[in-house]
Amino acid sequence: METLVAGRACGECQVCCITPQIDTPDIRKTSGVACRNLTGTGCAIHTTRPAVCRGFYCGWRILESLPDDWRPDRCGVFVLLDQTMDLPVQFRLRTAVILALVGNPLKTVRQRWFQDYVGRSVLAGVPLFLSVPPRNGNQMARVMLNTSTMRDAAASRMAARIKDELEKALKAVALYPPMKYVPVHGGPDMDGAG
Repeated sequence: METLVAGRACGECQVCCITPQIDTPDIRKTSGVACRNLTGTGCAIHTTRPAVCRGFYCGWRILESLPDDWRPDRCGVFVLLDQTMDLPVQFRLRTAVILALVGNPLKTVRQRWFQDYVGRSVLAGVPLFLSVPPRNGNQMARVMLNTSTMRDAAASRMAARIKDELEKALKAVALYPPMKYVPVHGGPDMDGAG
């Protein structure tokens, strides 16, 4: 189990019950669709929820490098950690950090707090990806932010350059052709309103 950052609690945030795609033998849920067990006050089966839900924490709960005000429902950024992603050789044995923009993506990449985090992370060699959660059951498209132009922008410490690179990355994500996700496991379908 991951070590959680002291003082951070999910509270009313329900982004993890909507945004991620889940495909396990215990549960299957489409990205961007609320789990059918989600109610206005939380999970209807919280005490008996599947293991995949019980063991999941977003990056905000795990990464001390994220500011306290980055709770996903408040800032519009759902941070996912992926240890299974096939990364370029310089990032092997590192955990990928996916910044899924669940609020207004263009507004988010234009915020100084977001630009500062991306700049610091890229300079620190964190494998960083930008994503916008898909609609209609498609796979999540993402682009890597660890490019030479982003490193140069981050090293310049000029917010305008980082913003320009983030806007290019956002456009690149939008250009990915939709790819329908085909489930691998036959877990119960949890799509639907609670």
